[in-house]
Amino acid sequence: MGGDSHMSDLHSRYPLLLDKEKLASDEELEPFRNHASQLAAIDYIVSVESDIFIPSYSGNMARAVEGHCRFLGHRKTISPDRKALVRLFDKIELGTMIEGPNLSNHVIDIHRGAKDCLGGEKDQF
Repeated sequence: MGGDSHMSDLHSRYPLLLDKEKLASDEELEPFRNHASQLAAIDYIVSVESDIFIPSYSGNMARAVEGHCRFLGHRKTISPDRKALVRLFDKIELGTMIEGPNLSNHVIDIHRGAKDCLGGEKDQF
């Protein structure tokens, strides 16, 4: 996965987190390696078929997947408030906040009543 360095902490906390590289072997993905649009299509299919979709950024693909999941009616999309989360993570980095129930409560509070990109209620944590 191209963003392994950025995703390693998330993967360490959530070992069941899957992506196309964990679902398919290198041999199965090899025919698509030089075709970015086909790899993106595989990402899209994996995302739509997931129980929960958490986009890494709010681009067009994230919006399309979120809309498709909403259309299917039974999949969750979590769209975190990245700016607010960065402020919390900075506090952890600076040592002014520690992980635990207090952090969890702050995360829940910043997302309470938030809207997703389609205007619906975001799933609560």
